[in-house]
Amino acid sequence: MEIKYILDIIYLVASVTFVLGLKMLSHPDSARKGNLYAAFGMTLAIIGTILLYNQANQNHIDFGSNRSRNGCWLVDSKQSTND
Repeated sequence: MEIKYILDIIYLVASVTFVLGLKMLSHPDSARKGNLYAAFGMTLAIIGTILLYNQANQNHIDFGSNRSRNGCWLVDSKQSTND
């Protein structure tokens, strides 16, 4: 089985668990379980992306982390209120 198909299956399972988790958040009795389902779905998608995405597209992940780091620096360097 090709890695692309494995990644597609991981994304499918992750999206279903995420949507089910969000649905469960609407009821107080199942909100805690829904939060865990949604977190599991997103964790599964992130781990699948990091481990199985091909090296050619790894630059996109690195680029995103660099942009996040630069954005945090920009926010820290600006004054947020006028005194």
